[in-house]
Amino acid sequence: MPQDAAPMQSTKDRPVYRNQSGSVEMAVWANTVKNSEGREITVHNMTFARNYFDDSDGQWKKSQQYGRRDLGDLSALILTAQQFLMSDTAA
Repeated sequence: MPQDAAPMQSTKDRPVYRNQSGSVEMAVWANTVKNSEGREITVHNMTFARNYFDDSDGQWKKSQQYGRRDLGDLSALILTAQQFLMSDTAA
C-alpha cells in the first residue's frame, strides 16, 4: 500500500503531491496554461519512477521501466493520485 503522503505547497519547480509504494514513487505536477479562450487554467501531470540499487557502482538509481511485480504499486499510486486530483486540495 502507498505510504502516507500529503499535498505539498505549489511552487514552480516542485510537485504538488508525492507518494511512494514499494520501490515506485509518483509525483503530481501542476502547470498553468491558457486554454483556447485565453483563460488561465491549471492542468496536472503525473510522473512515476522505480528506485533500484545498482550493485555495479553501489548507487541508488531511478528507472521508468516497470516489471510485472511493480503493477500493484503503480495501480495503488494511480488511485491515490486520482483521489488527490478529485479532492478540493488539488483545485
